[in-house]
Amino acid sequence: MATSMGAAATAAVLSRVLGFARTIVLSWLISQAQFGLLGVALLIVNVLVPVCSAGLFEGVARYAPLHEASGTLRRFVRQLAEALLLLLAISVGVLGAGAGVFSDSLFATAREVATGDSVGGAINESQRLMQAVIVCVVALAVLQTLIGLLKGLRMFRAVGAAEVIAVLGFTALAVGSALSGWTSARAMVLAYAAGCSISVFLIVPGVMRQLGRLATVPLTASTAARRPKTGLLRYSLWAAGTAVLWHALILYPMWYLLKVTDPATAGLFHAARTLTQLVHLSAVLIIGIVSANLTHQWEAHGRDATRPQLLRLTRLTMLVLFVVGAALAVGRPVLMGLFPGSFHAASGVYDPLLLLFVLVGFVGLIALRMNLAERPGLVFLAWLLGATVNVLVAYYLLNGVGWSTGDDPTEVLRAAAWAGVAGVSVALVSCVVAAQRVGLAVDRVTLTLLACAGVFGFGWRFALPATAIIVVVYIVRTGLVRRTNSLGA
Repeated sequence: MATSMGAAATAAVLSRVLGFARTIVLSWLISQAQFGLLGVALLIVNVLVPVCSAGLFEGVARYAPLHEASGTLRRFVRQLAEALLLLLAISVGVLGAGAGVFSDSLFATAREVATGDSVGGAINESQRLMQAVIVCVVALAVLQTLIGLLKGLRMFRAVGAAEVIAVLGFTALAVGSALSGWTSARAMVLAYAAGCSISVFLIVPGVMRQLGRLATVPLTASTAARRPKTGLLRYSLWAAGTAVLWHALILYPMWYLLKVTDPATAGLFHAARTLTQLVHLSAVLIIGIVSANLTHQWEAHGRDATRPQLLRLTRLTMLVLFVVGAALAVGRPVLMGLFPGSFHAASGVYDPLLLLFVLVGFVGLIALRMNLAERPGLVFLAWLLGATVNVLVAYYLLNGVGWSTGDDPTEVLRAAAWAGVAGVSVALVSCVVAAQRVGLAVDRVTLTLLACAGVFGFGWRFALPATAIIVVVYIVRTGLVRRTNSLGA
């Protein structure tokens, strides 16, 4: 198990590194406007996947072990495939029928819609991009559902292989297309769809062989398969709703920025976002490990026995995120230098975006308490409140800037970033309140650390000393120095 988890973690890190490198390379190979459209398109794909698949990729990971134990796994997989195909067929029909409307809403700027630039212009390009997005949603939904099945069956090496193959395929095809002259965002999205499809075609045969080897047990009760199916749907729908709100909260500032400015300005936002979200990717990897340990402790020993470990792991994870955030704050000049010179205006939005993703990591960490208590509805509510505030603040700030083409984009970029910070802050406060409601209240030290995260919004001169003080205080309070001295003596 440890070996498999290690392989999956290694593959996850490799996938993130490849994705980061691909983004940097593409910023040099495609125009800034197409780079911005690509960033918005990828975020929209992530929003549509849980909607079009009803979150089945989350539910299958939860319920596959149950069907494996009852001997109904192959029937479960067959029903899952039928349900997924039906959902995707309906989704493709709806999205395809309304492709023109959706493309205008999602990718065309407000100026383009107002001037009716629909003949051979930007809106036609938006429609073609929307078609590519639909193809990508189908491919990614199938891949994520397959990965969910692999996770449920504890095939972590196969999970890692599927993720790495998809990222390698996407990277190779996108860079190859750009070098061949296909530099549109549409070509990049289709490359993503192709990478996901290649991974599915390579992994599915092995999965089918493994399913054939699994021992089967006769089903003893006719209702045994119905309960998990109902639970799967309920669980998947909650997961889908939460995932949609999460992605929408992260997406909205950049999407609204595209609507009120232009794709090139959105490209600046996407560049700074790519760098600063490294702290969030670190949080995802760490929280995944923390969640597995806490869930095992919770199920094996109960709530009271889990509290001390929950407290320690929460503080340690926050400490790690502070250090990663401080390193990214100090490294801003070097990281921004990876992009072409035309992207350097994005430096002005780097710090508030770094704060945004630090807070996103903290929200995920506090939300573990509701997941342990099996209250996913409270997490959904927290993200709903955050997304609502995000929309309202983005509308207020971006319309107050009064930006027009040719202006310095720094102010409008910062307005979009701070709108995201406002939304995530509300989600974080909501999670803190919800944690108290489920009997797992956040302690004063953790609350202090949450409040201190605000330093990341004001540059390395605040972030670095604050992080140093927090690390020193933590070492002193936990007695690490005294224990080290005792061991030396």
